[in-house]
Amino acid sequence: MHVWSDKISDDDVIVGVLDTGIWPESLSFNDSSMRPVPSHWKGTCDTGPDFTKQHCNRKIVGARVFYCGYEAASGKINDKEQHKLPRDQDGHGTHTAATVAGAPVHGANLLGYAYGTARGMATGARITAYKVCWVGECFSSDILSAVDRAVADGIDVLSISLVTNVGPPVLSYYVVVSPFEDAVVKVEPARLNLNSKTKKLSYKITFIM
Repeated sequence: MHVWSDKISDDDVIVGVLDTGIWPESLSFNDSSMRPVPSHWKGTCDTGPDFTKQHCNRKIVGARVFYCGYEAASGKINDKEQHKLPRDQDGHGTHTAATVAGAPVHGANLLGYAYGTARGMATGARITAYKVCWVGECFSSDILSAVDRAVADGIDVLSISLVTNVGPPVLSYYVVVSPFEDAVVKVEPARLNLNSKTKKLSYKITFIM
């Protein structure tokens, strides 16, 4: 199944990834052969001491943070433990972004084993990272705020590969309350996840618009 027209090149597709942020120095986000960012893109990069404007390029076209829900429930974020910046301090967001649209990286290996080329599914697509998870927790209000922002920014595909311990165990209810309006949304369950605390099964899902 094609999620966009064959007439649109990979370079014109922007994937929004809601997760733990992104590590921009990864070779998976090399933009050396990419064309200018599509004119329909309205997003931006949240910057600070550890994440500057230069960390965004023609591959990472946007990076934003959402933490109001987290702070409302858990208190103010400790700047000594984590920064209110798009930088990934967990690794999961970088992994999912590279899986979706990472550029080819030759000579990739795991501790010297399994040498090969690591690449994403759509190597020419652009990425914008929406950091919604903090210290192992992702709050529904932050996720929904990021979805709203992503649609306004002009993303073409939205990837959400996460599960929350707060609220209903199944994340598919986001489709019902999210502000998609005229967007066509396809929900793809990726796999079931067992919450070690509640012993309940929940979907890890990806929204494709």
